[in-house]
Amino acid sequence: MAPVYSEITIQWNGTEYRLTPTFALIQKIEQRISLAGLLNRTIEGNPPLSQLADLIATCLQVAGCRDRDATAESINAELYSAENAQALTVAATDVLLALLPQRATRGNALAPEKGAELSGISTGPSTTRSPLATSGSSPRSSGR
Repeated sequence: MAPVYSEITIQWNGTEYRLTPTFALIQKIEQRISLAGLLNRTIEGNPPLSQLADLIATCLQVAGCRDRDATAESINAELYSAENAQALTVAATDVLLALLPQRATRGNALAPEKGAELSGISTGPSTTRSPLATSGSSPRSSGR
């Protein structure tokens, strides 16, 4: 049975971006970041923020975000902002968990349930505002 991935919804500057993880997306990310290593360090409470920023930026780009501020550098700066650090780290962790196949996460206390909203980033349709969002706008969608 092939792995099943749930849709990820990320809000950035008031626009909602959706994507369903694919093996190709995971390969693209893992050319720069070890998802297993990132997950391990995140579980230990020591996530490398630059890697979380790269993960979010890559997902936004694949979902069709063309915002010139949706770069790993700008997201990294937001992660280091005292007011946003914890919320953004939780949101990035939720994206990381959503990239795991549902079969691999069954029974894992850290895994999101299908359709569960997690800090504004969800594994199903959501209208909840994310800590990544800053203003209202119409949603965009990508089925990649």
